[in-house]
Amino acid sequence: MESVKQPIVDMILWVIASTPPVFVNGKEDLNRARLASQLINDGYLRGSVASDSQGRPMNVAILDVTIQGRTFCEQLEEEIRNARFAVKAVKTLKKGTILLLAGIGGVIGAVIGSVITAIILKKTGMN
Repeated sequence: MESVKQPIVDMILWVIASTPPVFVNGKEDLNRARLASQLINDGYLRGSVASDSQGRPMNVAILDVTIQGRTFCEQLEEEIRNARFAVKAVKTLKKGTILLLAGIGGVIGAVIGSVITAIILKKTGMN
């Protein structure tokens, strides 16, 4: 299950790792162009957007990641790490619970077996 935050982090890290300007062609990848356009509009990236007559971003030129964009990216990365840790913790807890219940079940089974054996021995006079 991919986080909706991951594509934003990927876009910002891609721009940081690239030599500006970075271009996104909306005809080739409209979703990526829309994301880049939104990040520019929100002030996380610095660049320009050329849209078609229907308002779809067709050519996006990204010049840089703003300070707000870097901070936002770091926050999203931390949230993604925390979410992954929480999922792992829940899985580990579930495994531990299953093992605990199995252990309790084994003890209960042994006690019931001993009680039944004692009752049978007492009833048959073999005690």
